[in-house]
Amino acid sequence: MTIPARVLRPPSYGAALVSIDSAEISSIPGIVRFIRNGRFIAVVARREEQAIRALERLRAHTRWHENETMPGREAIFPYMRR
Repeated sequence: MTIPARVLRPPSYGAALVSIDSAEISSIPGIVRFIRNGRFIAVVARREEQAIRALERLRAHTRWHENETMPGREAIFPYMRR
């Protein structure tokens, strides 16, 4: 028997997790476990479609802080020439 799970990845490298509404996710029918370890977030469900639905709601109820990792459009070529 397989237990489906889905992992929510940060939107960019180095993004910091600001907030997450774990109560919202835990209230979804079929959710077996909600896992959070630093920036690692996963949800385990009884059925595949429940895991997918939970991931979609996770995305909607999670806020990240993203640092600017690359220069803007005007500065990209000088940045690459270094």
